Amino acid sequence: MKRNIKYFLFLSVLIVAIFSNTKIFAEEFWDIPAKQIVKSATGAKIVSDTAGKNIYVAYACISMNIEKSSDYGKSFSPSYQLSSGVYLPNISTNDTGEYVYVIWAEDKKVFSSASSDKGVSFIDPIALFAGDVETIIQETNIITNSTGEIVYAIWVDDYDEINFRVSKDFGTRFSDVIKIAKGSNPHIIADPSGKNIFISFESDSIQVISSSDYGSSFSKPIQLVKEGENQTIAASLNTQNVYVGWQDENDNLELSASSDFGTNWYAPLTFPSDGSYSIDLTTNSSGKYVYFVWNDANRNIHMRASTDYGKGFSTINLDETGTYPKIVTDSTGEYVFFIWLDSNYNMQFRASTDFGVSFDPAIKLSNNPGSMFTYPGITIDDKGEFIHILWNAQGGAINVIDGARLLSTKDSS
Repeated sequence: MKRNIKYFLFLSVLIVAIFSNTKIFAEEFWDIPAKQIVKSATGAKIVSDTAGKNIYVAYACISMNIEKSSDYGKSFSPSYQLSSGVYLPNISTNDTGEYVYVIWAEDKKVFSSASSDKGVSFIDPIALFAGDVETIIQETNIITNSTGEIVYAIWVDDYDEINFRVSKDFGTRFSDVIKIAKGSNPHIIADPSGKNIFISFESDSIQVISSSDYGSSFSKPIQLVKEGENQTIAASLNTQNVYVGWQDENDNLELSASSDFGTNWYAPLTFPSDGSYSIDLTTNSSGKYVYFVWNDANRNIHMRASTDYGKGFSTINLDETGTYPKIVTDSTGEYVFFIWLDSNYNMQFRASTDFGVSFDPAIKLSNNPGSMFTYPGITIDDKGEFIHILWNAQGGAINVIDGARLLSTKDSS
């Protein structure tokens, strides 16, 4: 009954919005309380298709688990289980959500699996890598292109080797392993075709390596700075504009940009900070709007925004404290969504509807202290209408909460 009342009110406000000339941002329409995906698990990751309708959550709970929603997060299916004794799970989906890919580590090996029916079923696990008795897999990641045909898998072994394999048949077969470079913390992005790939990583210095032939060959690594760590990467949809942010040797933040598909890079911009942790970076489809967030050693949260392809940045005064900030934007860059954990590890949310110029007041999405070891995630659709947030609650429970920005009409006056 309560749910029916909520949706009746939602529809009533929607009708008002449609027939008015005002612009309404409906961040208050959150499906509270959050849904508990599992009572205790690790390594949870969340992705959605470009419409925000099909959502997938992967996590390790003895076995590799995948749960899906095909109704914008209103309900989730029972978990699909693959293998056992897993860790470091990761997940990706294509634009329509039809193809889903997962990767994980298990007993000194790396495995992947694929679904071609929106997560209803998965193929038998494929062994991507098998180490020796002393091998420890440190990191995994998997991404796909817009159609789901091209799949890239990367992982880091205990020799700090970044390993790479590509599938060109929807994740059913993979190429031989390519040793990309020695380093750690790799981040991989690709354009919609999957042809152009960028991998940023750190090996004392901050470096970027790229491929323009579907991963058949790679350029020599480009060093962006001699000493740095904690880097992350973002790019425009066509990957012409690429951005990398990191912590420099003086504990300040730096950001470098390329406007020619990573061939040349501008001298880094420096943002003074007292240390930097949990750095996050996002850009819109064209790469014109760039948003950069981090928390310092004193748990102060900082944000910067660019409206000129990363050439210059303004300071966004949030006056917030906490950890693990995450930031996303829609395809236009107009809507910006920002989450973080407050001092009690509750999930907080703020939104901007004016290209990051101002942010609405914070909304607390959880009322019970979470875990200091949580790694929250946020995903949105291309238009920024549907918002899905994941985090660890106390005791390791995985929670998901969904919101909607359905109510928006442009001022016609």
